Amino acid sequence: MKNMGPTAVMRLEHQEIKKFLDQIRKKLQYPNIHSGNVEESLMGVLKSHNDKEEKILYPWIDRSLGEEAQTEMIVKLDIKSQY
Repeated sequence: MKNMGPTAVMRLEHQEIKKFLDQIRKKLQYPNIHSGNVEESLMGVLKSHNDKEEKILYPWIDRSLGEEAQTEMIVKLDIKSQY
C-alpha cells in the first residue's frame, strides 16, 4: 500500500502540510511578509487529513491487524511516547 491507496494520499498531504508550515515559519521570521491565507489553508488540509485518518486509515488498520497485533502496537507506541 506504499504507493497507492490511503497511505499514498496521506503522504502527499504530509508534504502539503510541511509546505504550509515552512511558509508560516518564514512569516514568523519576517513579520512583513504577506502570506495570504496560509494558516487557513493549513487548517483546511489538517481537517481533511484528520477526517481521512479517523474514517478511513484507522479503521483499515484495525481491520487489517488482529487483536494481538493491535495490542502489541499500542504497547510499542506507549513505550515510545515515554521518551
